[in-house]
Amino acid sequence: MKKSEFMSKLEECLKENGITDGEIPDILSIYGEHFNAGKEEGKSEEEIAARLGDPGQIAMEYVEDENSDKTSEQEGLFLRIKKIIGAMRLGGIKKTVQTIPFVLILLLILFLWIALSGIVPFGLFGLFAGISQLITGGVAGFPLLQITINAEWFVIFISLSLITGGSLISIGMYYVVLAYMGFVYNQVQ
Repeated sequence: MKKSEFMSKLEECLKENGITDGEIPDILSIYGEHFNAGKEEGKSEEEIAARLGDPGQIAMEYVEDENSDKTSEQEGLFLRIKKIIGAMRLGGIKKTVQTIPFVLILLLILFLWIALSGIVPFGLFGLFAGISQLITGGVAGFPLLQITINAEWFVIFISLSLITGGSLISIGMYYVVLAYMGFVYNQVQ
């Protein structure tokens, strides 16, 4: 197969497989450089094309690479955990021993996440109590709970702070877990 035939078939295969028009010229220039380097070594265009392989297969590899990049960016937390555990199972006893610190750190992070996220319900109850005290003079459902006079606004402020802080902590811990899973996943592979 001549260079022109190889390049046109590669371009056609790349388009058929959904590679964007912006990427195709870059890919074609890479393979054009392969042909130029092969000619400098004294090889014929047919030999170079044979060495490079089937243009259809090359296009499929680009699609697979593109899809694997998108998948790794979009992986969820539980899918990462599943892959990590699967990789550790394949490693035998050595990987099983390495699993113990992974599990302990993960449990610690998850415990902190749950504990710190528990701040939000306290904030919600405080908000309910403060507003209820302002409106009715008491806390509905909790007749023994009395907030001192003029402290309702302080209770509402503290409650909103707890809700906001707890929410931010929950979001932050989610990203801590994802970062830890990414770190461990990269170490396992």
